[in-house]
Amino acid sequence: MTILKKTDDFFRNNEKIFIAIFIGLSFIFSLLLFDIKVSTGGDDSWYILAAKKFAEGRNFPTWHGAFYPIFLSFFISIFGVKLLLLKIISFILVIAHIIIFYYSFRKIIPPTILFLTTIFISINSEILYFASQTYSEALFLFLQSISFYLFFVVITKLKEKSNDLKKYWKQWLLLGFSIFLMSITRNVGFAFIISVVIYFAINKQFKQILYSIGSVAIFYIPFNLYKKFAWNIQSAGFKGQFDRMFWIDAYEKSLGYEDFSGFITRFLENSQLYLSKHFFIVLGLFDNNATNTDSLLTTFMYIIFFIIAIILFKKRKNITFLLIYLAVAISITFVSQQTSWD
Repeated sequence: MTILKKTDDFFRNNEKIFIAIFIGLSFIFSLLLFDIKVSTGGDDSWYILAAKKFAEGRNFPTWHGAFYPIFLSFFISIFGVKLLLLKIISFILVIAHIIIFYYSFRKIIPPTILFLTTIFISINSEILYFASQTYSEALFLFLQSISFYLFFVVITKLKEKSNDLKKYWKQWLLLGFSIFLMSITRNVGFAFIISVVIYFAINKQFKQILYSIGSVAIFYIPFNLYKKFAWNIQSAGFKGQFDRMFWIDAYEKSLGYEDFSGFITRFLENSQLYLSKHFFIVLGLFDNNATNTDSLLTTFMYIIFFIIAIILFKKRKNITFLLIYLAVAISITFVSQQTSWD
């Protein structure tokens, strides 16, 4: 405990220096990894084309999350389709996400853990890859960090005056707006509002649940009305992806739809793909081209997560929300993603 206290004090007392280090490292490594080309995958090109069509008033983006093409359309309408500019926007968003990530957890996580984690993010190639791509991940990470920051602001305010919810209506609206943008950027963004509801339900704060849902609905309802009357779109912006989630094969509808056991199988197979392979690639412990998965390693990871969750839930209730969000986001990912996408 003495060593931990000393390291915590060291990082806390030199906070400004380390923030400068975070920014410097992320800038340098993002620059070194910068790729001017579009990928062969196609999704990044789709975002650009969807943004151009939206800017020209020809089409509303409905396949992937709508907000990233809408966001890009603002710049395309001013500067045209300038690939380098669009990639620089991702570059800025990723670096901004790292800074906001730090400030989001500054009063929640012990300084030593937070500083080491932020440094890791600042140099991680799997994360910094998106700093030079026109994928929606950069914008999503940015919005996710803002949502965390605003959520912790709200619950801190509520602890000060738990009976005066209306007093903090501005904070509620900002949080709702941020979550709304997350949810229309990537489908997994819905995990945040689901997690907020679960968090307040566990704490028996039912008025806060209504405020949370209301703060998102106040933006989501007008957005859907806009799509309906301005673009004649009746369905949700992610309908195409949502429908395909139920197919047995993502590219062959004729093979039929998944049943309950099929989704269980998908969840278990994705658990192996993500927890025994991709997670360790992100950590830098496995090679980028690793192909093998391990059911024993997957089981071990779940046991570790479960034990840590119990310990943190009992001893550090202020980060209970992190545990809930992690569980919900992972569950949505493992159920919705086709295993063939790996």
